[in-house]
Amino acid sequence: MTLASLMTESVQILRRTDGDDFDEVPTFPLVATVSAFVGRMDTTETVSGRDQVVADYGFMFPAGTDVRPYDRLVHLGRTFEVVGLPAPAIKPGAGEQFRSVKAKWVEG
Repeated sequence: MTLASLMTESVQILRRTDGDDFDEVPTFPLVATVSAFVGRMDTTETVSGRDQVVADYGFMFPAGTDVRPYDRLVHLGRTFEVVGLPAPAIKPGAGEQFRSVKAKWVEG
């Protein structure tokens, strides 16, 4: 089994674009749709004060995928926020094998 064979989910990458004015709300235009492996890492639920569910996911993208902090990812109708820096997984002597990205989904 290859890494590429695990990347069966379609994920849209939306890039944050700030306006010239500080009061302008950022937009998130679509920059790419790529195949990825998607796995849920952790989930929590808060019911005091307001109902809220938070889920942490891990995404594995093909090597060289242009995904950045502040990007948003859309998978199965849910929009995730990229958390931290996407990291290349490098095999010594062979270069980047895939790009690892952590993202968060929040509802409520």
